[in-house]
Amino acid sequence: MTYKSMRVLLFAYDCLRLFFLLAILLPLSDFDPPRAGIPLLMYAAPNALFPLMSLFLLIRFEASKQYIPLYATGKLVVLACVVVWLFFDLHLAGMRRPLFWAFIGAADLGSLGVMALLKGEE
Repeated sequence: MTYKSMRVLLFAYDCLRLFFLLAILLPLSDFDPPRAGIPLLMYAAPNALFPLMSLFLLIRFEASKQYIPLYATGKLVVLACVVVWLFFDLHLAGMRRPLFWAFIGAADLGSLGVMALLKGEE
């Protein structure tokens, strides 16, 4: 697999990830903006930066590759949040969506691996 195809797959993954996160989080908000709209936006807005960063890596790799460590750091923060969310989801909410969060965590680890490969691209 070439580095270009890995960048395309990374961009597609980040876009799908954002859409799935919104699909999972919207039912939790009960469509009541005063009560849950702000937390939804606070979580979704930073995650919208991942598709943008992978898009920049796709279209202008040489100019954007110095931001790979920032992308990786953001994914590590997301992984830490997923672990905490899984803990509270399992213990307080009675296992609502643990498989989804475990999949997101595993897929984010995969995207970190792709970033490590891209970092070495010359």
